[in-house]
Amino acid sequence: MSDFELEVLVEQTLAELAVPAHLSGTEMIKTAVLLVLNDSSYLHSVTARLYPDVAKKLNSTPARVERSIRTAVESCCSRCSYNVLQRYFGASLDPESGKMTNSEFIAKLAWALRKKMRDGDMEMKV
Repeated sequence: MSDFELEVLVEQTLAELAVPAHLSGTEMIKTAVLLVLNDSSYLHSVTARLYPDVAKKLNSTPARVERSIRTAVESCCSRCSYNVLQRYFGASLDPESGKMTNSEFIAKLAWALRKKMRDGDMEMKV
């Protein structure tokens, strides 16, 4: 799968999850997920490595990256249907609030995309 196709797949998945395209956190999530798909060790140091590398790529700061991703994740959790959230994130969703952490969101999204790629379960709408 080309880099472009992978980007499109991430964008389509974020759209399916109702992550608003106009939020800066959406682009930051996409960048973070692409980094994790290329190197899963990012998940072991989200604050120390992932946020700074996303910030560098998008000309921002790690604190802004964390905050923007949190805003986008919260928006996703409040806008997306519970069934779709459950399909992607399962037990990561807090049963009371229906929310999850940034790192859970990024990790589960990367895992779901890896599974889609491995199973050949992708519909590209370019």
